[in-house]
Amino acid sequence: MTKSRLLTLLIATASALSTSAFASGYGPAPFYRPVEGAPASERGVSAQTVAAEQASRVEASSAKATESLQSKVAQSTANSQAQQ
Repeated sequence: MTKSRLLTLLIATASALSTSAFASGYGPAPFYRPVEGAPASERGVSAQTVAAEQASRVEASSAKATESLQSKVAQSTANSQAQQ
């Protein structure tokens, strides 16, 4: 009796854990079309990837310049108020 309950508990636990793994997208692909080639994540660097990275760099440097300018203005304002 105890062995059967233990086995039932083990099966229930295993099935509960495995359903989340299958539902999360892990496992074999449902289909494959060789004409399409490799998935985008495995194709390597593309023009779209390079453009996105460059845009990200430009945006980051622009944000840094804006932040630097804002801090200089704030410092200048504080200095002028201190002199008055």
